Amino acid sequence: MTKQVPVLLNIETIETMLDLYRDGLDMKIPLADEFKVHFMTRRKPLLEGFVKLGEDWRLMFRCLSENGDPDGLAAARQVVDGFLAWAEAELEQLKHL
Repeated sequence: MTKQVPVLLNIETIETMLDLYRDGLDMKIPLADEFKVHFMTRRKPLLEGFVKLGEDWRLMFRCLSENGDPDGLAAARQVVDGFLAWAEAELEQLKHL
């Protein structure tokens, strides 16, 4: 038997969270010097974690179905796909350094 739980998905919140992860790692937001050093020295494992996060979110979104707003769920999937593509591209760039 399949259980269904109604949820309200705030795409803006998800997008803001993923943007903060990306902008923090890319140092586009003000950061304490300790964080800058941490992000520079641990860029690869952090990006690998972001790829895992993106894949996990993508999997979760596959389990969701829309209920009256097909564009909403599609928009959320695009946000996650964009974040995942960025993380994968950044990892690929590191391979060439």
